[in-house]
Amino acid sequence: MSGRVGRVVVAGTVTAVLVAGALVGCSAQSDLSGTAAARLQQDVAAVVAASGGARYDEALASAAAVRAELERAADAGELSVERYRLIDEALTRTEAELAAAVAAAAAATNPEPAGEDPEADAPEGEEPAAPEPDPAPAGEDERPGNGRGNGRGNGGDKGRGNG
Repeated sequence: MSGRVGRVVVAGTVTAVLVAGALVGCSAQSDLSGTAAARLQQDVAAVVAASGGARYDEALASAAAVRAELERAADAGELSVERYRLIDEALTRTEAELAAAVAAAAAATNPEPAGEDPEADAPEGEEPAAPEPDPAPAGEDERPGNGRGNGRGNGGDKGRGNG
């Protein structure tokens, strides 16, 4: 596992643990029912286990299960608005971190395809072809100058630098 993926996963796992801590700390209080807390804790444990095992897609699916249970509990009136917001914010961070871990893992296992790097396409011992210059914008004067700096500018100072 690359360092970047590892850091993202650790952050996601920490966030999931924080969600679990928020659930445990308040399960006995009236702003979160014991049943909802138990279900949410079970789902959060699945997120932590999957992300700890580098199964990021599975962790994302488990995070979706946490969100579904959170919504169900909110609809059933089993948690307060304040508790909902706290869990929702932590869950949103966890989902973003896990999505970043999935992307980083995919990038680490699927390097750029051939054809993306012009140096990789050049035959051995040869330099890649230089890129084509951008064409002049339409409407510009395409007549060549004489190379002596005798352009058609009004040049009121005749090169004396009135500044």
